[in-house]
Amino acid sequence: MNRVITQKKYAVGIIAYILCSPSYAESYKFDPKMAGISDPNVDFSVFNLGLQQPGMYTVDVYINGNRVDNRDINFSLRQHGDETLLYPCLSLEDLYRYGVDTQSKPDIKLNNSCVDLFSIVDARFNFDFYNQQLLLSIPQSRMSAIITGIAPRALWDDGVPAFLMNYSANTTHSESSYQDGNKQKTDSTYVQLNPGINIGSWRMRSQTNWQTNSSGHSGWETPYTYLERGLYDIKSSLVLGDRYTPGDVFDSISFRGIMLGTNENMTPYQLRSYSPVITGIARTQARVEVKQRGYTIYSTIVPPGPFSLTDFSTSGDSGGDLQVTVLETDGSPQFFTVPYQTPAIALKENYMKYNFMAGQYRNSGLDTDKSIMFQGTLMYGLPWDLTLYGGMQYADHYYSSSLGMGISMGSFGALSTDITGSHAKRKQSDTEEGVAMRARYSKYMVSTETNFTLAAYRYATRGFNSLEQVMASYGKDLDSSNNWYSGIQDRIKSQGRMSIQQTMGKLGTLSLNLSANDYWDCAGNNYSVGLGYGFTIFNKAQTSFNFNENHYNSCRSSTSRDRLFGMWFSFPLGGWGGDNTRASFQMTSESENRNTYTAGLSGSSLNNRFNWDIRQSHRDKQGAGSDTSFVNTGWNGSYGQVGISHFYSNSMRQTSANVNGGALLYKNGLVLGQSINDAVSVVEAPGARGVSVMGMNGVKTDFRGYAINTNLVPYQENLISIDPLNISSDAEITQTDVKVVPTEGAVIPAKFNTRVGAKGLFKITYHGEVVPLGGVVSVVGKDGNAGIVGRDGEAYLTGLPDSGELSVKWNNGNCKAAYTLPSSGKATGLQQVTVLCR
Repeated sequence: MNRVITQKKYAVGIIAYILCSPSYAESYKFDPKMAGISDPNVDFSVFNLGLQQPGMYTVDVYINGNRVDNRDINFSLRQHGDETLLYPCLSLEDLYRYGVDTQSKPDIKLNNSCVDLFSIVDARFNFDFYNQQLLLSIPQSRMSAIITGIAPRALWDDGVPAFLMNYSANTTHSESSYQDGNKQKTDSTYVQLNPGINIGSWRMRSQTNWQTNSSGHSGWETPYTYLERGLYDIKSSLVLGDRYTPGDVFDSISFRGIMLGTNENMTPYQLRSYSPVITGIARTQARVEVKQRGYTIYSTIVPPGPFSLTDFSTSGDSGGDLQVTVLETDGSPQFFTVPYQTPAIALKENYMKYNFMAGQYRNSGLDTDKSIMFQGTLMYGLPWDLTLYGGMQYADHYYSSSLGMGISMGSFGALSTDITGSHAKRKQSDTEEGVAMRARYSKYMVSTETNFTLAAYRYATRGFNSLEQVMASYGKDLDSSNNWYSGIQDRIKSQGRMSIQQTMGKLGTLSLNLSANDYWDCAGNNYSVGLGYGFTIFNKAQTSFNFNENHYNSCRSSTSRDRLFGMWFSFPLGGWGGDNTRASFQMTSESENRNTYTAGLSGSSLNNRFNWDIRQSHRDKQGAGSDTSFVNTGWNGSYGQVGISHFYSNSMRQTSANVNGGALLYKNGLVLGQSINDAVSVVEAPGARGVSVMGMNGVKTDFRGYAINTNLVPYQENLISIDPLNISSDAEITQTDVKVVPTEGAVIPAKFNTRVGAKGLFKITYHGEVVPLGGVVSVVGKDGNAGIVGRDGEAYLTGLPDSGELSVKWNNGNCKAAYTLPSSGKATGLQQVTVLCR
């Protein structure tokens, strides 16, 4: 008996050593008799070659030491000269994705769609079975030039046809009590829908807003509906519908028509547009509304304290100031303008950027003239770091042309200057001509991490008009109380913008934003100042100081000034109350020397899916005190995000609720998730329910094994990963990473290989004896699902259906066996079955 056990140990030990050794093409001679095995049917032919069984293996792929992929690859036995190899099946597309030059020298041979690696001179490969790695060595001369910041054009994927829908809604109910005993109830609701359709490279996108309040005002508004597609060969985009022109040469303008222009997201280097950040201070729980050209483009509820908003969509890379309204709980509003201008123009040599538009002027609330207007701009990078740019605009009552020059000054930043002349006739006015000059400077200092942007304008003559001023003057329903319309009709004499952000390492970050306008036809000016400083103490406690002052002087209304100073301090409390509990204190001082003091606790739990915030405030009020309480909760779920907040004071109670998320319908059905930004991937892991999607807070696969991943960057390689730790016992994931390269707005399925079913340990007999050691067992109709027969005729398989058929092959024979899994083993997850092979 002991001898038999010892023989089994030798056999298992030798086989395990061979299986766990790298697959070099060396020949071994394994004699079964050394393990006490005399059965002539035992099949060790593969092991004698120093190899493993052929089949599907999940491996990391390395090229010249760099990991480029993780995937299932089919390995087969192949003769090469005097050697027998376990050979990987890679396609030409696989090699191209890995950076191998497959086009300049079309000498790579194929063998049943698999690349013959030996046809590449000096190429080598090694399958390291122990580490599950396929190591490829390709001569550097056969590798493509490294392109940073963008994926190769051949990998761009337009995705699959799909219908998309983003939704967000927030509603507020308020109850106010007055000293005379009267009470007032008010309700307001804001809903935003963003439907879209993908067909091939075409993208249809729209936004629809609905607002209502207790005053009886309600209605729908559609800021845009458009159709767009990428023209990849010329790195451009074609747009039909409601969009905005770029703001790099002329002021951006809203139109309905057709536009063709360069899409810089498709270029190998990043010439990204400036993106605005809206910062401010809310004294109470407040609703922040953002408008651009009269359209409400964003609405959200913020808690008391400093806020910074970046998750809103502006009109592409166009300029155009943002009008911000902060509606405090106590009814007092704040109004300020956030400058939004593009930085200095400086292009690389021989790089051309163009844009052409034809359409009708459009704007919210103005029934304007529907005459056709045209605009064209062109920029070109010249030698000596110079850039020449210019353009023209034309409409029935307007004509202008612009010419400018930009220069890249290396470590001194970039500077561009231009001059624009206009010939215009406003409604019920004489024809006017004028000239405007502009200078823009921008600089990012790497050594000091300083980002400095300056844009200064000087309108040289009184008669200068922009296209938007002239087109808006022909509106049929003009309303002088409309702040946006009144603002664009004021004749600006000069205008200045400056923005500085300084990172100082452990000392924190300092930011400064300044803007000022003055006018020809009224005294005084408008200006806005924003100053912020934040730092961290001992890498834990956070402190910030903020100052904002906004002075508004309309030529048609009275002057107003808002001034706020805020101080905020926050420190962690360890694990008390959740994973990330923090205590905070805030002091806000207003223009009238009224101070507000706020203390609070906030945190998150359940893997950051649930977050909460509790605050208590006291506000000075002319001899009396005003105390308020605030509670806010939020949940980040697989199907969206929800939040509820409540505000309470002696004179007011306010309750708010918000919800947002996304829905996607495509060939495999409906998938719900969090809000969709641009490109999106659909995680497809059939049968793997409840698996977390890496990088997506709170997102797990649904009951089918599907989920939405919205964190994709267009035209770049994105890694989609899932965490299999919490997978159900009846499922197995053989691949945890998938790489995709989406175009803008694309819906890309990220397919993960899963095996769903039971785990079984089979004892297989054939003609009254166990199947020989070393035989290969597979499930009929299940590719890649195979096992090796052990010493006692046992084989372990996963992903099994409740019933099926096994195929067994060994040295001198083969057979098939039907099986049905018993229900008794389902509780333990492993089913033991004895089958008869025929």
